[in-house]
Amino acid sequence: MKLKLNISERLQALGILNAFKGGISDLAVIIEDIKQFPVTEEEWEKAELVKTETQWSWNDVNGGEKEIEIQSETKDYLKKTIKDKDEKKEIGLTEKALISLHQKLS
Repeated sequence: MKLKLNISERLQALGILNAFKGGISDLAVIIEDIKQFPVTEEEWEKAELVKTETQWSWNDVNGGEKEIEIQSETKDYLKKTIKDKDEKKEIGLTEKALISLHQKLS
């Protein structure tokens, strides 16, 4: 599946994938796919990254989107994890990147 994700969406996906719990066969696929998600220095510069002691901020519009291609195991794991968080009411209005990531995976 091809996706165009902004920096915030990629960071949300990275957080989920870094906490992967599952079978080794799925892990092998996720390890292959996860390499596409990190944000480069050039992307941070475009997004006007500002770091303080307690917070990072950036502009997703200026940072643009990156096209990535993930396999079905990665897609399924991301969707399931987001769905589980939603069912537990762990997604708030401030997590718009998680919400938009879920929409793009559907």
